[in-house]
Parts: sequence; C-alpha cells; structure tokens
Amino acid sequence: MCLCDRAVALYFIDKLALRAGHEKDTDEEADTVGCCSLRVEHITLHDTLDGQEHVVEFDFLGKDSVRYYNCVPVVPQVYKNLKHFVKHKEPGDDLFDRLS
Repeated sequence: MCLCDRAVALYFIDKLALRAGHEKDTDEEADTVGCCSLRVEHITLHDTLDGQEHVVEFDFLGKDSVRYYNCVPVVPQVYKNLKHFVKHKEPGDDLFDRLS
C-alpha cells in the first residue's frame, strides 16, 4: 500500500502545489504541516459538495503558520485511496503513515 500513499502525496504536491513537508519536534515549533505530514484531522472527504464529486476539503497551518483552506475535486482513484487511508484512524493519526 506504500505505493498508493506515495502516489496520492505526489498528486497533491503536483496538482495543488503543496510543499512536501517533513517531521519535526512539535514541542519546539508551531504545528505547521506539509503534504507528507498531513494528519487525518486536516482533511474532510465529501462525496459531493457544491455540485462537484469527490471533493477533499483541506484545513491546516502551512509554512510560516499560514492557514491553508481549500476544497478541491480530485480524480476518483485518489478519492478512493483517501477513503481507505482514513478508515480506522483517529484524527491525530498521520494520513500518509506508510511514507518514509
């Protein structure tokens, strides 16, 4: 399943121009994230929203603590993979837990 994680992360980086992000010590720095450090709590999946199908709602603090909020329709395979990624996870869990 690592290949699917990587594919969706690269899709977000390419199509949405999200920065890659990385792990860091959250005790010493603001809780900012990039694509690879997104947690389940940072996205909401909508089967349909405002007449569009397969919409991902992003809400997180990005670089320099700037809020990133965006609702984006994605291709069906990406949406299907995201549904699988969030299944059985808590809000604070990493979205892409198989990336290294």
